[in-house]
Amino acid sequence: MRKRNLLIFTLVVVLMTAMSAPVFAGSKGDRPEHKKTHTDKVYAAKKGSISVDTRLRIREDRAHVRVRVNQGAAKKTTLYTTVYLLKSSKGHWTTVARWTGRANGRTLNLTRKRKIVKGRYVVKSVSTVRSGRGSDTLVDYSKERSCRKR
Repeated sequence: MRKRNLLIFTLVVVLMTAMSAPVFAGSKGDRPEHKKTHTDKVYAAKKGSISVDTRLRIREDRAHVRVRVNQGAAKKTTLYTTVYLLKSSKGHWTTVARWTGRANGRTLNLTRKRKIVKGRYVVKSVSTVRSGRGSDTLVDYSKERSCRKR
């Protein structure tokens, strides 16, 4: 009887551990979340809407980064963005380059190029829209891309 209870207890522990492994397998230190902070990249503000489009294209040994921030309704707004080019290294993401941009009005476009080495890359943008009524901040990620050049 005692052996049977020990066997059942061991089996339950093994099953519980196996079932919880997939939940924690994807959580690594400072790895960026590839899920968008806001569904379909649009956050409905009180007046109008704000959208952020973050893109990364890699051609040979160059990363081409583009971020567009659009604010639809308010005329007197200031748009800010900080853009990070991140490289995967040993399971963590490290910042390779950082750029900032600012614009008054409804649209902010930021495009940059950077020479890179072999590896996996992603772009993170943190964009803020400020008006007389307050501010909204959106975080967006590009798709992950690989550079095969040394």
